[in-house]
Amino acid sequence: MDALAIAPAAVPLLVTAVVAMVALVTTDSVRRTMRDRRRRETLRRLADEIESLRLAHDARQQLLAERLTRMEQALDGLSIEMERLGEGQRFVSRLLSSGSDPTASRDMKGDVR
Repeated sequence: MDALAIAPAAVPLLVTAVVAMVALVTTDSVRRTMRDRRRRETLRRLADEIESLRLAHDARQQLLAERLTRMEQALDGLSIEMERLGEGQRFVSRLLSSGSDPTASRDMKGDVR
């Protein structure tokens, strides 16, 4: 018998084995392709979510910056009003300490009567 000769009864078994090997390799390749596609889709979705979060964060930062600007302007206005109140209080204190009557009537020339 020849060394390469195959028994006729073994041919169906060999064909089945070859088909099974091809099926396994093809299935594994398809499985890897599907897994890689799912990973790419997941990464794309995560990148989109990160971008939307970044945009929301930037918008929130802008709103906070505008709010801070308004608060600074309000605080500046309050400090100006507090300075005016202080000036009025110093004026009244000076009048009271000098003993002069701020309600004294004046004649036409501006002299105190």
